[in-house]
Amino acid sequence: MANPKDKERYMELKEKYYREFLIKILKSNGVDNPKFPTASFAPYKYYIGRGNNSGIVRTALKSRFWWSMGDYDDWESYNFIWTQWKSNKILNSVKNFKEVEEKEKADQDKKIKS
Repeated sequence: MANPKDKERYMELKEKYYREFLIKILKSNGVDNPKFPTASFAPYKYYIGRGNNSGIVRTALKSRFWWSMGDYDDWESYNFIWTQWKSNKILNSVKNFKEVEEKEKADQDKKIKS
């Protein structure tokens, strides 16, 4: 799945089948017309390194359509990084809470002004 179009198609199918599964469960519990959000969103990105129970974490994230394994060099856009060893390259790219909060506030302000 190195081709981005293949990844997009895979994500679309995964989401479609998950929605169908949820619809069947909801109908079996008496909910006739379930409503789902219609807007699509970019999946969260993750990186899983070796060791430190990485197989378990990788399996858990692979089964969720809203998580996608990202490219290896763009650490700043990752939402979750799991490694065995401390890597200065990765640690320097991880934002602290204040930076994330400021960015979210700036994004909200832009949306309000638009």
